[in-house]
Amino acid sequence: MSKNIQTSLKIGIVGCGNMAKIHARLLKKYANTENLAVCDKDDLRLEDFAFSTGITHTYNDLGAMLEKFQPDIVHIVTPPATHKAIALQCLENNSHILIEKPMCVSLKEAKEIAEAAKRKKRLVCVDHMRSFDPLIIKTHKILESKKCGEIINISVGYSYDYLKRVNTDAAARWINNLPGGSFFDLMPHLLCILNDFLPDIKLEKSLCLRDNKNILTDLHCLFTSSKGSGALHMSLHVFPLKNYVEFECTNGILRVDFRNFLLIWRKNYGLPNAVERIVENLSIGWQMILGSFASIINFVRGRLDPYAGLDHIIQRFFIAVLQGGDSPVSVEKAHKLLALTQKIFANEKISDNKKERIPQKLGDADVLVTGGTGFIGRRLVNRLLEKGHKVRVFSHRELSLSEQSSLFSGNVEFFFGNIYASDDIETACQGIQTIYHLAAAMQGDWNYHMDTTITGTRNILNAADKAGVKRFIYASTLNVYDAKNYPQDGVINETFAFEDQPEKRGAYSHAKLKAEKIVRDFVNQTQMSISLLRPGLVYGPGIGKGPLLGDVGRRIGKNCVMVMGMGSRKLPLTYVDNLIDAFLLFGESNEKVNGKIYNIVDHDYPTQCEFIKIYRELTKEK
Repeated sequence: MSKNIQTSLKIGIVGCGNMAKIHARLLKKYANTENLAVCDKDDLRLEDFAFSTGITHTYNDLGAMLEKFQPDIVHIVTPPATHKAIALQCLENNSHILIEKPMCVSLKEAKEIAEAAKRKKRLVCVDHMRSFDPLIIKTHKILESKKCGEIINISVGYSYDYLKRVNTDAAARWINNLPGGSFFDLMPHLLCILNDFLPDIKLEKSLCLRDNKNILTDLHCLFTSSKGSGALHMSLHVFPLKNYVEFECTNGILRVDFRNFLLIWRKNYGLPNAVERIVENLSIGWQMILGSFASIINFVRGRLDPYAGLDHIIQRFFIAVLQGGDSPVSVEKAHKLLALTQKIFANEKISDNKKERIPQKLGDADVLVTGGTGFIGRRLVNRLLEKGHKVRVFSHRELSLSEQSSLFSGNVEFFFGNIYASDDIETACQGIQTIYHLAAAMQGDWNYHMDTTITGTRNILNAADKAGVKRFIYASTLNVYDAKNYPQDGVINETFAFEDQPEKRGAYSHAKLKAEKIVRDFVNQTQMSISLLRPGLVYGPGIGKGPLLGDVGRRIGKNCVMVMGMGSRKLPLTYVDNLIDAFLLFGESNEKVNGKIYNIVDHDYPTQCEFIKIYRELTKEK
């Protein structure tokens, strides 16, 4: 498609998540950035999205974007529970809309969108990108040639590592509230393929399997059609991950492997069985080799894109808008797939993401510790208890009573909540005099680090100020400094230069630097006494085996460590109890400090090699 055709269209994007960045990347192929706008209620995400994509038209309010930017098309890339309200508002503004899958969470919502689109004479498209994936397009051609004969059965399979990521995935906040959880979100990928090849598909049977925590982990479905049968399996337990569709026909079997970008054709050669087995194995092996090399070449040339199907949808939708054609994925098709999905999950509850929780009773704690269940946090809480403080621990993960009692030496008041949710933080700050803010993302993608470390820090500062908290101690890190310019002796002070390319340093360092800036800027907006502590590499009892080695070198197998550099770099170690002493010094002081910053590092600076030698002696590792 010619890029010049799209320059006349103005496109808005609602949402700043990972998928929104994919939409922005593809849209920039066909439209200049001045014809793109983005909207999100989270101003920190919005700022980051604008920086990473180059889009300068940014809005915190959808109504403002629709009124001022007046987009011809709006891409809705937000949680499914929000799709209907956003879609209706955009349609009322006479914008065509492209909605991320799933279209919405109920048939009632889908009907409202369809009726509004018809009344306003606007096009609606839904991202069912698998229907336009290059491998599926190629499969269509093979099947239409009848070289494989007639379709007997189509099997689709998908596995997802969601259980490994659920605690560090920003999307979990809304995925967990969908009927069927992550399966509901992914279902359109599988059903759209079954529907394309089995147009009168009907659900015959579905089986949901759950683990001991009542989490839906496996789903099996059987379908019938006048064109053949269908089978579906989704799992959170199957590894290596699978993402395939297999067409079993009267004269061959086609297997489309989306994960590995392969199309394998098992042909019926009509040879004696013994000979056919050999020929078939050779054929499959050869196809895998050729397909793998083709993928490598396409990857090097920048042509291997798992979102190629979405790219095709965007192109076709633009043409439909410009030339008055039909939407590439109509509301009717999306409605049909949603009806199937709703039937599969008929016994699952739909949440509007605002479900009421049982109110948590607050005690008379005067100290709040975020990140209190971590290595440093546990040590801090126990010291506070020893000194007679009444402590409240803010935890994002709900713990059983036995887990709670095993963490601390005394009674601790737990508050379970989401640091990204300002309401949770405001409740947790009630009655508090001193806050030790240690919570930060250690894993997960950039959005999770941003929501937890950056937005979480801003939320707790605002809540603390509102609650009249007297002292706020922030745990920063030496990682905010420009490590590549460290002096050879490793000694730096608080005026040392910050990392000039934090985004290349890693998500943890990048987020901590941004969060610290929020704390430093907040000093002039509050009467709280704010202290910022930058510890080095914290070690001591309770850290477990091996975590510190990541800062020294990289493990290779069980008994080998590869040192980064010559091994002479000095390590700024901080013994955990020394850090706790520093925390308590500021947390128990009545003197108001105006944003003072302190590096907390032990006097002795061992080199990497010296540290490894001591480590081996203590752990008895070779």
